Amino acid sequence: MATLPTLPKVIQLPTHKDGVQILEWKKVPNYVHYWFCERGFAYSTYGKGRFLKTGKDNDGYDHFRLYKDGKGYSFSTNQLTALVDFVHLTAEQRTVDHADGDKNNNHVSNLRPASCSEQVWHRKIMKNNKSGYRGVSWYKRNNKWVATIQYRYKQYHLGYFDDPKDASLVYEYWRTCLHTPEWMIN
Repeated sequence: MATLPTLPKVIQLPTHKDGVQILEWKKVPNYVHYWFCERGFAYSTYGKGRFLKTGKDNDGYDHFRLYKDGKGYSFSTNQLTALVDFVHLTAEQRTVDHADGDKNNNHVSNLRPASCSEQVWHRKIMKNNKSGYRGVSWYKRNNKWVATIQYRYKQYHLGYFDDPKDASLVYEYWRTCLHTPEWMIN
C-alpha cells in the first residue's frame, strides 16, 4: 500500500496592516519565506510570520532585507514590485518610477515602468539650482543665462538669454519635442 505524500503547510497571510486592507500577495521568486503585496509591504513566513521592517537607503527610498542561504540581500520596494511582477518591465524600461514623485508612496497604482531617461524626465529640480528652472544655468563669461539640453547622451546648446524665464521656455519647448513619447503625439 502506497503512502500519501505530505501536504505543504497552508500559509495564512495577513489581510490587513495598520488598518490598510491588503488585496493580493505574491511570492518573491527564489526567496522561500518571503511574500510581497500591492501596498508595498513585505512579509516573512519564517517562524511565526511577521511583516518586515523597512529601512531607508541614502536617497530616502524604502528597502527590505531578505535572507537566502544565510546571506542578507537588500531590495528597494521598487525592485520587489518589479521582481514579483506587480509592475511589468520591458527591456527598454528597466526601472520603476513613482508617478506622483513621492518616494514613500509605494502602492502599485503609483508605480510605473520607466527607462533611465524617463526617470531623469520626471526628476524634480535640484536643490542647488540657481536659476529655478530646469536646463538653465548662469554663464559667467557672457553674463547671460544659457539653456542646454541632453539628448541621446549628447548635450546641445540652445542659446544665451538675458532672462532665465526665456531660457526656460526654449528648454521646455525642446524638452517636449525631444522627449515626448510617440504615442502622445497627434
